Amino acid sequence: MYLLGALKKSAGVAYVDHLIVHLLGATLITVGLSIVLKEYIHRRHSQQKTGRNITDEALASWQVSVIGFIVGLLVAFTSVGSGSLIITSLLLLFPGERLKGLIGSDVFHGMLLVGVAAIGHWHFGDVNIRLVTGLLVGSLPGVWLGSLFTGRIPERTLRSALAMLLFVTGLRLI
Repeated sequence: MYLLGALKKSAGVAYVDHLIVHLLGATLITVGLSIVLKEYIHRRHSQQKTGRNITDEALASWQVSVIGFIVGLLVAFTSVGSGSLIITSLLLLFPGERLKGLIGSDVFHGMLLVGVAAIGHWHFGDVNIRLVTGLLVGSLPGVWLGSLFTGRIPERTLRSALAMLLFVTGLRLI
């Protein structure tokens, strides 16, 4: 957060806003392509073991922490992370896990992560309370309905829809 504040002071708000939008777009495109690539690789090698699960002892805890650090930085700059970067990282690290379990863990983690980022943005005066209130009015029922439907949508369909949504959104931002 302090890096973002220093960049605003030295380069200007307009430059930082432009940079954030492009970084966000590039990040979303990368995440969307990663999901598709992972699915392609998984189908090509479907005769092999389905992949690591979270309970596998072979996974070094430092890998998850490094991903958390990188994603934390990107979340602070772009607000993308809990919904796209982390889920993609988890999909790539733990291809044997069910998507519903990864989504639930990701959403809970995102709540904590975004809370910390929000405090940083609040500190710099970057929060528009009217905007946040309006978003919450629509988002809370949306999250509730989405969590109900996630358990009913086939895994492959959910992954494909997520990848397409992220990719198209990223293209629109760049």
